Amino acid sequence: MWQGYVEDLYRYEVSTGKAQKFATRRDRPESVDVISPDGKKAFLGGTHNTPFKMPEPRWEMRWLKSEWAHVAPIWLADSSGIVTMIFDERSNVSLGVEIFGEDGWSKEFIPGRNLDIKGQLGDAMAIKNKTISMRSVKSYSEEKMGRNRYYFYACDIKQSGLSCKEILEFDLRYTDIRDAVLPNGDIIYKESDDKCIRRFSQSKAKAECILDGPNIGRFYGLSPDGSRIAYWRNLKKPDKGFGYGLYIMDVN
Repeated sequence: MWQGYVEDLYRYEVSTGKAQKFATRRDRPESVDVISPDGKKAFLGGTHNTPFKMPEPRWEMRWLKSEWAHVAPIWLADSSGIVTMIFDERSNVSLGVEIFGEDGWSKEFIPGRNLDIKGQLGDAMAIKNKTISMRSVKSYSEEKMGRNRYYFYACDIKQSGLSCKEILEFDLRYTDIRDAVLPNGDIIYKESDDKCIRRFSQSKAKAECILDGPNIGRFYGLSPDGSRIAYWRNLKKPDKGFGYGLYIMDVN
């Protein structure tokens, strides 16, 4: 039985202020990456969707061949396919890759089987060309409770498979980590007891503090093009106690 949401999808024309419904789909709310980078295709989720007569201008409609319980799908940079996280009934996470077209293919990659990574697959993921940057995590035993081992990988899509290499590993407090992978493979992360938001660069093979200060709150997120980060700053307001401000910073 399928579970999820029914969504009406709209496009908004900035110059006229006109909103136009262009599709209806059944999907999960995390599936937000709809339009392909080349602006010619619309991803409408799993195969349970039915064709919809799209008004002009029409995009090519794409669905997954497999009934994956997919979460947070991302288009490949050349618009040739989709990469997505997959959850099974036990909440185990695997990776799904589908390449569209006549010579396309669809395959699930499971850690410990056909995906050569350590630990459980995490949710930080970025794509550049045909390389997927992602992380996994392995919990420590009881003597190191409160910390996990994090692994970061770069996986190249080759033919109908993945070739992965480890680029970084380190310990972090599992309750506090907030991280993201930039399109070039660099990693942004922060722990709550650290005053710095840090960036690890593969080319420099070390982490550097890119933003520090006593009032820096949590690192909040990364822009879709990987050029800016958002973060919280704690604000003290006269006669009003404490507040919070959301800030944006360029990282390129």
